[in-house]
Amino acid sequence: MTTPDEMSLDLDRRFLEWRKEHDADPEVRSRFGGDHGTLKWSDLLQRRRVVILAEGGSGKSTEFKRQAQLQADAGKMPGT
Repeated sequence: MTTPDEMSLDLDRRFLEWRKEHDADPEVRSRFGGDHGTLKWSDLLQRRRVVILAEGGSGKSTEFKRQAQLQADAGKMPGT
């Protein structure tokens, strides 16, 4: 039987880096700004720390579990 974690899709999520000078709503920027200035998971994995802010129920925990599994499958450990 397939578990929900095994049925996950690769979403190719994009992230916006928050900067104090950006006063526009990040949701509006992401909808109308295209991919310009966005970060991929591969970008985030190069950083020592990141903070992910999103609505409850948007899949943050599930996505982190998926990314952790992908890193483990690739033989990569956090911080290496």
